Amino acid sequence: LHRVDRRQRQMGIRDSGKNATFTANSGANGGAISNAAGGTLDVQDTTFSGNTATAVGGGAFISFGTTTVERSAILDNTAPVNGGGFNTQPGGTVTITSSTIAGNTSGGLGGAMSNLGTTTVQSSTIAKNTATSGSAIATGNTDATFAAMDARHSTWRQHWDKWAVSTRLWVSISRQSRSTSRH
Repeated sequence: LHRVDRRQRQMGIRDSGKNATFTANSGANGGAISNAAGGTLDVQDTTFSGNTATAVGGGAFISFGTTTVERSAILDNTAPVNGGGFNTQPGGTVTITSSTIAGNTSGGLGGAMSNLGTTTVQSSTIAKNTATSGSAIATGNTDATFAAMDARHSTWRQHWDKWAVSTRLWVSISRQSRSTSRH
């Protein structure tokens, strides 16, 4: 197990983390990791917990580049404005697979995540995140897809009656095929 504590990592062209723990880190945008434009970040079997973004967003990480997260946990991270768990910026692409995003907090939009780029979450659990609007996700475009989501353990139900999704556009959410929009 590789442990990275109390320092923020700015990702360059290509970096990866496997079996790592990012805990109690603090950074302006991306509490633990900031993946720069043009960068590629691959994360597997990793835990992001208790990290804090201090400027705008991405408690665990912010992505301007390409980020892939597999079999990982994004837990109890915070951001003052957008994306308590993570933040996808314009031009950025984030794909989350077989992971848990829970207990994250945003002082503004998207407790679990904020999306201005392209975000795909599949076969994952999103639970007990909080925000002023969009406790699960806040998205500013149509490039957000959620497929094969686990809805048994308060995944979407925990958020649904509290504006889990904050968007002005269509977002695809499917366990068996479900779409929602808020205008």
